[in-house]
Amino acid sequence: MRWLKGHIGHDLNEAADALAGLALRQAGGRIAERTAHRARARTTSRIATQYLPRRSMPHAA
Repeated sequence: MRWLKGHIGHDLNEAADALAGLALRQAGGRIAERTAHRARARTTSRIATQYLPRRSMPHAA
């Protein structure tokens, strides 16, 4: 028998879980579209900030 680390505590998995739960609440009519949109934007923005490289803007000549 060998122990394998689970996905608990991994930022990307936690974000996926949050988005899936949000989709279920929205599909079940328990959360308004506007509220769901804001929650999705917060989650994806947080993940993008952490994991996507920053692109530098070219300097104007």
